[in-house]
Amino acid sequence: ITLPYDAPELSKATRSTAAIYLACGIDSSKASIFVQSHVRAHIELMWLLSSSTPIGWLNKMIQFKEKSRKAGNENVGVALLTYPVLMASDILLYQSDLVPVGEDQTQHLELTREISERVNNLYGGRKWKKLGGRGGSLFKVPEALIPPAGARVMSLTDGLSKVSFLLV
Repeated sequence: ITLPYDAPELSKATRSTAAIYLACGIDSSKASIFVQSHVRAHIELMWLLSSSTPIGWLNKMIQFKEKSRKAGNENVGVALLTYPVLMASDILLYQSDLVPVGEDQTQHLELTREISERVNNLYGGRKWKKLGGRGGSLFKVPEALIPPAGARVMSLTDGLSKVSFLLV
């Protein structure tokens, strides 16, 4: 929702996505399906991670450059720039070891790894322990899990362009 959207369509797409997961065989007794935007911890961690993420790292993100060039700087909200920090919070909140990503998402996962390492260094290392903190790592540094098939999901309406997802 970093770009303009139709609220009823977003709600419908959210339900359709959940239905697709279930139709694909996701076992709801072993996996939780939920709407991330309904879990406050995601945005709260995003805010904390934003405090430690250099803006230069975000300015390098390819998706931000592409979408802001296409929409024009006056039509792009700050959320598009900080969206990768939200993605990092989505991953780091659950202490993931492996993150299934497509080839086009490796830059986002690499940023997540950099943020994790930076926060661990700033607030979890020996320096912090000397100041009374618990020391050690606060977050796992996740690795990419790139499947051999489906590493790049293409649009069903235009097979030459990648599919676009809304994080809800």
